Amino acid sequence: MLRETVIKRTVLSKKTNNATIMASEKNYTEMTLEELVSEEQKLKSQKTFTAGFVGFFVGVGIFAAVTKGSMVPLFMWIFAFLIGKNYSDKVKNIRAEIEKRETGA
Repeated sequence: MLRETVIKRTVLSKKTNNATIMASEKNYTEMTLEELVSEEQKLKSQKTFTAGFVGFFVGVGIFAAVTKGSMVPLFMWIFAFLIGKNYSDKVKNIRAEIEKRETGA
């Protein structure tokens, strides 16, 4: 009985986590123009922080490459690249949706 309860709780928590992840991904086609502009402004205000974060990982990667020479720099650079790409993809998708709405297509 106890084992079944633990399994049910685990399954429920996995479903909740997936729902939370899905809710964090925004569908820009369903947002209004004002919400899109607001989201774009929010991302633009985070631009400096994101650039600093990417720079930090690149710097730590360079430091690790010079001092240790292990695989750590590669992982740091990949992580920095993924952060930057994720940010630029979000901005590009929002900008494309705003331009599509403004042209009336």
